[in-house]
Amino acid sequence: MTVKLSLCMIVKDEEEVLARCLEGARGVVDEIIIVDTGSTDRTKEIALEYGAKVYDFKWIDDFSKARNYSLSKAEGEYFLWLDADDVISPESRASLLGLKKRLEKEKYDTILCPYVILDDDGKETLRYYRERVVSRKSNPQFFGCVHECITPKGKIFYSDFTVYHQKPKIRKNTAENRNFKIYLKNIKTGYLMTARDKFYFGRELYYEGLYRESIARLKDFLEDKMGWEVNKIEACKIIYKCFEGLNERDNGIVFLYRSFNFGEPRAEILCLIGWYFKDKGKYKEATFWFDNALRANDQTINGDFENEEYRGIIPLIELTFLCEKTGEREKAIDFHKKAKSLSPEHPSVKINDNYFSKLQ
Repeated sequence: MTVKLSLCMIVKDEEEVLARCLEGARGVVDEIIIVDTGSTDRTKEIALEYGAKVYDFKWIDDFSKARNYSLSKAEGEYFLWLDADDVISPESRASLLGLKKRLEKEKYDTILCPYVILDDDGKETLRYYRERVVSRKSNPQFFGCVHECITPKGKIFYSDFTVYHQKPKIRKNTAENRNFKIYLKNIKTGYLMTARDKFYFGRELYYEGLYRESIARLKDFLEDKMGWEVNKIEACKIIYKCFEGLNERDNGIVFLYRSFNFGEPRAEILCLIGWYFKDKGKYKEATFWFDNALRANDQTINGDFENEEYRGIIPLIELTFLCEKTGEREKAIDFHKKAKSLSPEHPSVKINDNYFSKLQ
């Protein structure tokens, strides 16, 4: 029996990117649900051109409420949710079709999929897994006024269906401070913060440069038993960066070590510890941490916000420098060759290549 898949979206003033998103989904999803939260451009007109069912929803500074409204209007056996600036590539279309066929035989409740953040040039900057497809029978509900999500539950499947996220260049700053302002407004009206809210609000405080406030909020989050361990690892990293912003890295380093209490060491945290020792001139100690970063495992499947360069080109370049500094030239050259094979056009690789060529 064919599985009916409903695409559910919330939008506002997305005429620049909505067609791009819907074009990727055309012919794969069985219905399109568009919940508009106050567009003044051609967004709703474009949605109708793609056969979408369009509903209006008054914006109340709560992403979950809008998203849950979109789910309530869907009729499919499974729901796929996207943002307007998400992209489904031709390869992803094929993967999504394959996923639909799989769901005809195996009834999963939550399907986790890679989510890839692209920069203006289409280069990957971040990758992690998100709950993209959920079954109606699992009664999915978004929670969180900002950074909303559906808690994965039931029978879970990890799919290779990949969603790419790329904002239009000319609209880069329209959402500046938006999440921070939503949190502040809702907190003032008595919004009860979940553990996840504590983490994300702490992160927003860091983005705003309010380092002391961020540290306090994130330390409170670390003590919350309901907090996800992957978020606690990220919180430890942010606390360190707050102390770094306050020129108090010696106070922050303990939180990088504390992250090891919550799971396997992450490559970026290992690099941060490496830079801490490098800046103190402790090159042997720094080498130890960058070497371990190079060996760290990919954690995207666990929900981490991962940049694979912290497991590759970054530690390779640092190890090249450190081994040369400690008189281990053969090791330095070996690390340089590995870095060059991985990213020959990287500026630091070119500088090192010129350096070693002159030595020879």
